[in-house]
Amino acid sequence: MKVLLIGGTGIISTEVTRLAAERGMDVTVLNRGRRPASLPDGIKSITADMADEAGVREKLAGQHF
Repeated sequence: MKVLLIGGTGIISTEVTRLAAERGMDVTVLNRGRRPASLPDGIKSITADMADEAGVREKLAGQHF
């Protein structure tokens, strides 16, 4: 299963990201990149600001989750 997590590096969402990866999900996080994060191996990261709809659309073009 391929999932996109918005955020993924906060106090709660870091654990959600880790659990999803441990359960074999193909995980990508999308966040503003303002917080350093130790993501598990294999996690893909996309930096974008959700307030910039055109920028997010561009970064996610052609991807399916």
